[in-house]
Amino acid sequence: MEDLISGLNLHLLNEKNSEPTFQRRNAKGWPDLTLVKGVQLARTASWKVREELSSSDHKYIHTQLGINVQNHTYTRFKTAYGGHRKFSMHFRKEIPQIQQQLHDCSTREQLDETTSFLQRAIFRCCQKAYKLKKSQTIYKGHLVDTRARH
Repeated sequence: MEDLISGLNLHLLNEKNSEPTFQRRNAKGWPDLTLVKGVQLARTASWKVREELSSSDHKYIHTQLGINVQNHTYTRFKTAYGGHRKFSMHFRKEIPQIQQQLHDCSTREQLDETTSFLQRAIFRCCQKAYKLKKSQTIYKGHLVDTRARH
């Protein structure tokens, strides 16, 4: 089992001297393994057998991954309903400055800044030409699994 775990770059979160994860009147054991992929995640994660009753032979396991919570919202535009002519009109005004910045680029940093400027210009023109779609939030955060295994 250890060869399989290390061969797949997995790390066992179970604590060595923990309470058993499975317990009956005449038997106990540690059959529930919690594995994560990657050293960084393994270093920031915690794993603990909980004492509360679970209505099962298996105990609750509290696993917490040390991941920062981030919410990302992406602005999306309704481009299927027209507005392209209005977008083109606004974008044409940006072209001379974009061309000049591209012409003046001589370093990677300048190219990165010009690319960012181009993206912001496109975004500004979209805001002027198109209606917004409802925003969609992408959630990334702490993953906690406190379910009992049955």
